[in-house]
Amino acid sequence: MIKAFVDAAQRFEDKMNPLGYEAKNINWVININPKSLKYSINQEKFKKDTLQKIVPTRGDRSGNASQDNLKAALLVDNAIYALGIPEEGKKESAILVHKGFIQLLDRAYEKTSDADLKIIPEFLKSKKDKKLFQSIAPKDIIAFKTNTEIFPFEKECVKNFWIDYLMEEYSESKAYCSVCGLYRPILRIFPWKIHLFRERCPISSINKESFESFGQKQNANSPLCFECAGKASQVLQYLTNSEKHRSIIAKDESKGEGKSPLKNQLAIFWLKEETKIQTTDGITIDFEELLKAPILDINQGKNIPAPDPAQLKRLLNIPWAGQLDAFNISRNHFYLAVLTPNKSRLVVREWIDESLDSVLNKIQKFVKALNIVHPDGRDPWPPTIPDIISALKPEASKSASADANLVRELIRTAYKGTSPPENLLVMALQRFRIPDRTIDKKEEKDKQTYRRMSLVAAMKLVLTYNRKEAKTMESLDEKETKRSYLCGRLLAILEEIQLRQAHWNLNTTLVDRFYGSASTAPSSVFGNLIKMATTAHLPKLHKQGYGEEIKCHLIEVQEHIYNACGFPDTLSTKEQAEFALGFYHQRAIYRKIRRPQTITIPTQTNTDSTQEEKND
Repeated sequence: MIKAFVDAAQRFEDKMNPLGYEAKNINWVININPKSLKYSINQEKFKKDTLQKIVPTRGDRSGNASQDNLKAALLVDNAIYALGIPEEGKKESAILVHKGFIQLLDRAYEKTSDADLKIIPEFLKSKKDKKLFQSIAPKDIIAFKTNTEIFPFEKECVKNFWIDYLMEEYSESKAYCSVCGLYRPILRIFPWKIHLFRERCPISSINKESFESFGQKQNANSPLCFECAGKASQVLQYLTNSEKHRSIIAKDESKGEGKSPLKNQLAIFWLKEETKIQTTDGITIDFEELLKAPILDINQGKNIPAPDPAQLKRLLNIPWAGQLDAFNISRNHFYLAVLTPNKSRLVVREWIDESLDSVLNKIQKFVKALNIVHPDGRDPWPPTIPDIISALKPEASKSASADANLVRELIRTAYKGTSPPENLLVMALQRFRIPDRTIDKKEEKDKQTYRRMSLVAAMKLVLTYNRKEAKTMESLDEKETKRSYLCGRLLAILEEIQLRQAHWNLNTTLVDRFYGSASTAPSSVFGNLIKMATTAHLPKLHKQGYGEEIKCHLIEVQEHIYNACGFPDTLSTKEQAEFALGFYHQRAIYRKIRRPQTITIPTQTNTDSTQEEKND
């Protein structure tokens, strides 16, 4: 995996920060006059993101300051290091680390002979008017300038010094690098850490004696040279920051003791070679956008997405053979890692390294198996893995999914072609049985609708993955004769009859009351439900003049069930999922054609008839 990161450095070289540098917000800039050493300071503290620069950093700093633990950053650091401004009760510590900051500048000047690196330490050693620093807090980030257009840390000679310094600081005896195979000084520890869900994690660490081999400690156990480790860290940080190459799969937003960093999961992915093709209609297809489709969190913070987006349509219809050979698809490679931070340690939950042509075919099967008609009957749409994981949680919960391995299994199905996890069916069924809440806000209602769509799609994934039914089960299949599916359709028909006779003015329908029993033991409830529909609801619809069509639906589905030996006593887990699909598909048909405002209710001229309806 680390070798894949190192190999990717060449592709992303122009998009990454220089080695040993990262973006930071500078709070104060001290301008020094090179001749008089007089200085000026900006009148107000720069607010967040007002002055952000790529600056020298070291991510290994921790613990109390000591003679062996100075670890100053070059030219840009907090006010404790840069100016010696102490935190309360830590004056001696501030003096010590400030001295280390100046010593580093002196050393940089010796190596580079850059004039700025001479002026700044001279200023820091001189007597300064400390009243001007009263507004500066110890943790504020300080940078220096000497009346030049650029900051000293932006000069090439300074960047080169910082790389050499870090290499010398963190390397020890020579050995063969486990990545490049060259005999070089091996890093003792990593001076860079990856920012992930507000944690800082090295790409490799040895923290227990049981991990040590032949007495090798720290990184000598799996030797990496400075260059390989640096490139790997740079690439990994770039990928975790890039909107194009990352996706949050699961995030724990709970607070207090219930919060667990191990529930946070981030997927990063990339191609060995960037690949785009031009279609005959002039549309450019970016393969990395297609590859993100199964893990794209399209519903995060947004309303329900518009159906049939271009990239997924292309994914399903892309020509898989012939012309693709010209783009070296079979020789290109796809990489994906699922990462979790755990107390400053990076956990790799999944690693995938597959040829591009193989991955494209597997994603196509995955998307087809997830494709499901929209709840209101619009074109089929495949929810993503984050959507499914989110739908499986209690609706108001801020915690991530308790089953962290479920993410791993779904990603393996999408990108490696393994069978969908069987427990997904049970989990989706349990959540689907819970009735919808009454919601007034359209945005929240749309999210609730999309959650239910994601649950049905998850069931369909397990039932139809890599089977021809993946296509026929996208929407209502009137040819399907399974009793479980027909019973689901029947429940949706009965609900529609109830809604129509009440002019859709119901807060609770028979589905809210009877879905659980109807989907597990159909024979125990459908007799009474059909009787209620035929004796109480359908007569009202006939009086209103539009009950014949839905009565035909009711009779047709009942006949199919009777021809298939009647209502089953119980349904297995798989059959319950088929029931859910039938119910969902039939409901989508009615929601597609439902236009209450277009239905004309005949005016009642018979007083007795009108009173009879009120009594009913």
